[in-house]
Amino acid sequence: MDEQYPHLSQRRLARETGLSPTTINLIYLNKFNRIDNTTLEKLCGYFGIEVGELLYLEETKD
Repeated sequence: MDEQYPHLSQRRLARETGLSPTTINLIYLNKFNRIDNTTLEKLCGYFGIEVGELLYLEETKD
């Protein structure tokens, strides 16, 4: 998926977390409007990280 996890495909991540491939792809492409708590819990649990390590806010110009 990226340099930090070169052998982790989106399909494998979906299978191992129980999330849908579509959900994983939308997050990967940054094309989502919201993320459910359950999705955050599964991703954070899988990677062994806290929510703040997974997400960040990007300022947009109005």
